Amino acid sequence: TDIRGYTTLSESRTPTQVLDLLNDYHTETVAHYQKFGGHVLNYQGDAQIILFGHPKALADAPRQAILAAQAASGAVEVLRKRWKLPADQAFNVGAGICTGPVIIADLGSVHREYTVIGELVRKCHKLQSQSQILKANIILDEETYLRCRVKPDVEKREEVTIEGLPDPVTVYITDL
Repeated sequence: TDIRGYTTLSESRTPTQVLDLLNDYHTETVAHYQKFGGHVLNYQGDAQIILFGHPKALADAPRQAILAAQAASGAVEVLRKRWKLPADQAFNVGAGICTGPVIIADLGSVHREYTVIGELVRKCHKLQSQSQILKANIILDEETYLRCRVKPDVEKREEVTIEGLPDPVTVYITDL
């Protein structure tokens, strides 16, 4: 996930105020991820990497990830009111959800970091980064949609060109 409108949020604030906003944002959204079985792998400023189905297996991890992303998108309205943001100020969460094989392991020698590696991670980031262009908060890859035991309501978009991916892809958009 990534905050859309983060630059505007941070421009007029001190670094301490931005840190307070990010901590509030992460606290609010992570509660939703955890409710649906998500595991926070790490934060990269306003970005979050969340795993579903690891370290604990989930019966329908793709569906749980979608429900969590929808709940986190809803949390934006709570934060918008708490932070007293003007109605016209951009502030949304863009989420990319992909399903498939990755390696989850420690990386590094002296300074070790638990991380996730694989082409799927890059694909997920690329999908998420297109959320504003596609005018969608939550973008699923085809594998995520196909593996959902209970299919979410979606808008299917075929042959979508995503910058950084070699071939056009089919994506599924699901928002609140």
